[in-house]
Amino acid sequence: MLGTVGAASLAPVLPGPAAARLAEDAAAPPPQAVPAFRIELTTETASPLEAEGVARITGGVAHGRALAGAVEGGCIQWRPHPAGVEVTAQVAVRRPDGHLVELVERGILSAAQRGSRTALCTTTELFASDGDFPAFPALLVGRLDLGRLGEGAVSLLTYEVS
Repeated sequence: MLGTVGAASLAPVLPGPAAARLAEDAAAPPPQAVPAFRIELTTETASPLEAEGVARITGGVAHGRALAGAVEGGCIQWRPHPAGVEVTAQVAVRRPDGHLVELVERGILSAAQRGSRTALCTTTELFASDGDFPAFPALLVGRLDLGRLGEGAVSLLTYEVS
Protein backbone atom coordinates (compact mmCIF):
# COMPACT_ATOMS: atom_id res chain seq x y z
CA MET A 1 0.00 0.00 0.00
CA LEU A 2 2.85 2.39 0.72
CA GLY A 3 4.00 1.98 -2.86
CA THR A 4 0.82 3.55 -4.18
CA VAL A 5 0.07 7.22 -4.80
CA GLY A 6 -1.72 7.35 -1.43
CA ALA A 7 1.59 6.73 0.35
CA ALA A 8 2.71 10.28 -0.31
CA SER A 9 -0.10 11.64 1.80
CA LEU A 10 0.63 9.20 4.65
CA ALA A 11 4.37 9.89 4.80
CA PRO A 12 4.18 12.99 7.05
CA VAL A 13 1.95 11.14 9.54
CA LEU A 14 4.08 7.99 9.97
CA PRO A 15 7.42 9.34 11.25
CA GLY A 16 6.05 11.12 14.36
CA PRO A 17 4.54 8.16 16.29
CA ALA A 18 7.04 5.68 14.89
CA ALA A 19 9.97 7.90 15.86
CA ALA A 20 8.57 8.32 19.38
CA ARG A 21 8.24 4.54 19.82
CA LEU A 22 11.77 3.97 18.55
CA ALA A 23 13.11 6.62 20.96
CA GLU A 24 11.32 4.94 23.88
CA ASP A 25 12.70 1.52 22.89
CA ALA A 26 16.22 2.93 22.51
CA ALA A 27 16.01 4.56 25.95
CA ALA A 28 15.12 1.26 27.63
CA PRO A 29 18.16 -0.51 29.04
CA PRO A 30 19.21 -3.67 27.21
CA PRO A 31 18.54 -6.99 28.94
CA GLN A 32 21.12 -7.98 31.53
CA ALA A 33 22.28 -11.59 31.98
CA VAL A 34 23.75 -12.42 35.38
CA PRO A 35 24.99 -15.90 36.34
CA ALA A 36 22.45 -17.49 38.69
CA PHE A 37 24.03 -20.91 39.32
CA ARG A 38 26.28 -23.59 37.87
CA ILE A 39 25.74 -27.34 38.17
CA GLU A 40 28.42 -29.95 37.54
CA LEU A 41 26.75 -33.30 36.91
CA THR A 42 28.07 -36.84 36.90
CA THR A 43 26.18 -39.23 34.65
CA GLU A 44 26.29 -42.74 33.37
CA THR A 45 28.54 -42.69 30.35
CA ALA A 46 26.45 -42.39 27.22
CA SER A 47 27.02 -42.49 23.51
CA PRO A 48 26.99 -39.18 21.67
CA LEU A 49 23.64 -37.71 20.75
CA GLU A 50 23.13 -39.79 17.62
CA ALA A 51 19.84 -41.56 18.29
CA GLU A 52 17.22 -41.50 20.99
CA GLY A 53 18.71 -42.09 24.41
CA VAL A 54 18.84 -41.48 28.14
CA ALA A 55 21.71 -40.92 30.55
CA ARG A 56 20.97 -41.27 34.25
CA ILE A 57 22.37 -38.50 36.46
CA THR A 58 24.20 -40.11 39.37
CA GLY A 59 25.35 -37.04 41.31
CA GLY A 60 26.89 -33.62 41.21
CA VAL A 61 26.89 -30.24 42.88
CA ALA A 62 25.08 -26.94 42.29
CA HIS A 63 26.59 -23.67 43.40
CA GLY A 64 25.53 -20.07 42.93
CA ARG A 65 23.49 -17.27 44.40
CA ALA A 66 20.13 -18.62 43.15
CA LEU A 67 20.62 -22.33 43.81
CA ALA A 68 23.15 -24.39 45.72
CA GLY A 69 23.21 -27.94 46.98
CA ALA A 70 23.89 -31.58 46.22
CA VAL A 71 22.49 -33.23 43.10
CA GLU A 72 20.47 -36.27 44.13
CA GLY A 73 19.65 -37.64 40.69
CA GLY A 74 17.77 -37.15 37.48
CA CYS A 75 18.26 -37.91 33.81
CA ILE A 76 19.17 -36.39 30.48
CA GLN A 77 17.03 -37.51 27.55
CA TRP A 78 17.48 -36.82 23.85
CA ARG A 79 15.47 -37.69 20.80
CA PRO A 80 15.34 -36.72 17.14
CA HIS A 81 13.59 -33.47 16.30
CA PRO A 82 12.98 -31.93 12.87
CA ALA A 83 15.43 -29.13 13.76
CA GLY A 84 18.10 -31.47 15.18
CA VAL A 85 18.07 -33.19 18.59
CA GLU A 86 15.68 -32.28 21.40
CA VAL A 87 17.39 -32.48 24.81
CA THR A 88 15.66 -32.46 28.21
CA ALA A 89 17.56 -32.60 31.50
CA GLN A 90 15.71 -33.22 34.76
CA VAL A 91 17.76 -32.68 37.90
CA ALA A 92 16.90 -32.96 41.60
CA VAL A 93 18.97 -30.70 43.90
CA ARG A 94 18.85 -30.87 47.71
CA ARG A 95 19.52 -27.39 49.10
CA PRO A 96 21.58 -27.02 52.31
CA ASP A 97 18.36 -26.23 54.22
CA GLY A 98 17.01 -29.67 53.24
CA HIS A 99 14.48 -28.54 50.63
CA LEU A 100 14.37 -30.41 47.33
CA VAL A 101 14.32 -28.40 44.10
CA GLU A 102 13.59 -29.95 40.73
CA LEU A 103 15.13 -28.35 37.68
CA VAL A 104 14.07 -28.95 34.07
CA GLU A 105 16.20 -27.77 31.15
CA ARG A 106 14.92 -27.99 27.57
CA GLY A 107 16.66 -27.14 24.33
CA ILE A 108 17.35 -28.11 20.74
CA LEU A 109 20.80 -29.03 19.48
CA SER A 110 20.53 -28.02 15.84
CA ALA A 111 21.65 -30.33 13.06
CA ALA A 112 24.40 -27.83 12.19
CA GLN A 113 25.77 -27.91 15.76
CA ARG A 114 25.88 -31.68 16.19
CA GLY A 115 29.20 -32.22 14.47
CA SER A 116 31.05 -29.23 15.88
CA ARG A 117 29.53 -28.27 19.24
CA THR A 118 27.67 -30.04 21.96
CA ALA A 119 26.57 -27.05 24.04
CA LEU A 120 23.04 -25.78 23.65
CA CYS A 121 20.92 -22.93 24.96
CA THR A 122 18.08 -24.09 27.17
CA THR A 123 15.06 -22.78 28.97
CA THR A 124 15.12 -23.30 32.73
CA GLU A 125 12.21 -24.20 35.00
CA LEU A 126 12.55 -24.62 38.77
CA PHE A 127 10.05 -26.44 40.97
CA ALA A 128 10.13 -26.88 44.74
CA SER A 129 8.60 -30.11 45.98
CA ASP A 130 7.34 -28.37 49.11
CA GLY A 131 6.53 -25.02 47.51
CA ASP A 132 9.31 -23.29 49.46
CA PHE A 133 11.29 -21.69 46.68
CA PRO A 134 11.55 -18.00 45.89
CA ALA A 135 9.91 -16.88 42.67
CA PHE A 136 12.25 -15.52 40.04
CA PRO A 137 11.02 -12.22 38.63
CA ALA A 138 13.38 -12.67 35.70
CA LEU A 139 13.73 -15.22 32.94
CA LEU A 140 16.15 -18.10 33.56
CA VAL A 141 18.09 -19.47 30.61
CA GLY A 142 20.84 -22.04 30.55
CA ARG A 143 23.80 -23.33 28.61
CA LEU A 144 23.96 -27.11 28.83
CA ASP A 145 27.35 -28.50 27.80
CA LEU A 146 27.19 -32.15 26.74
CA GLY A 147 30.73 -32.25 25.33
CA ARG A 148 31.90 -34.75 27.96
CA LEU A 149 28.73 -36.85 28.15
CA GLY A 150 30.73 -39.85 26.90
CA GLU A 151 33.02 -39.42 29.94
CA GLY A 152 30.11 -39.09 32.39
CA ALA A 153 30.41 -35.34 32.97
CA VAL A 154 27.92 -32.60 32.01
CA SER A 155 27.83 -28.96 33.06
CA LEU A 156 25.02 -26.43 33.18
CA LEU A 157 25.44 -22.68 33.58
CA THR A 158 22.17 -20.82 34.19
CA TYR A 159 21.66 -17.07 33.83
CA GLU A 160 19.01 -14.74 35.18
CA VAL A 161 17.95 -12.36 32.42
CA SER A 162 16.21 -9.14 33.43
